[in-house]
Amino acid sequence: MFGMIGSSTIVAASLGVALAVTTALPDTARAQDCRSRGQLDTLYCDDNLDLVAGVPTDVISFCTAIARGLGFGHWLISDYQPHKRLVIQCTSTYEVPFYRSRYGLAKKPRSYFVQGAALAFMVLAESVKWTERPQLTNNYYVELFRSKPRYRVEQTKCLMRGDAISELVVEAL
Repeated sequence: MFGMIGSSTIVAASLGVALAVTTALPDTARAQDCRSRGQLDTLYCDDNLDLVAGVPTDVISFCTAIARGLGFGHWLISDYQPHKRLVIQCTSTYEVPFYRSRYGLAKKPRSYFVQGAALAFMVLAESVKWTERPQLTNNYYVELFRSKPRYRVEQTKCLMRGDAISELVVEAL
């Protein structure tokens, strides 16, 4: 699944994305499922209207909106099943132009940053008790991501490989 990189690389990417994304925390793919759509980012969804990332769908929606805002690419939530599965699809990522211009088409999925991000989104959504407003310290993140793995990520489609989209599937172990 991880090829030449180890799971520690994916965990490190997860930690980095978690730090970047949650420092900015204030899409579901299906607009009809959202009761409160954002004005600046119409893919943003605060489904329970509380402006707190307490519901896992809110956390994942906030994370994808922030990733888009930071220029990481266009990431969408394709599927989410609480405590079981998250599918993120990307129509663009910042990794693709560099890789393809330098190496051409990849033989296997290589979107390591997005893999780490998708894993981080699931951990942040399912493991953090946001309504308790935890202190988001470096030690908190290290403990959160160094604990026993709860999820695995697999990239099933990859823009670098020539697929029309990148797709990342995070599943509970």
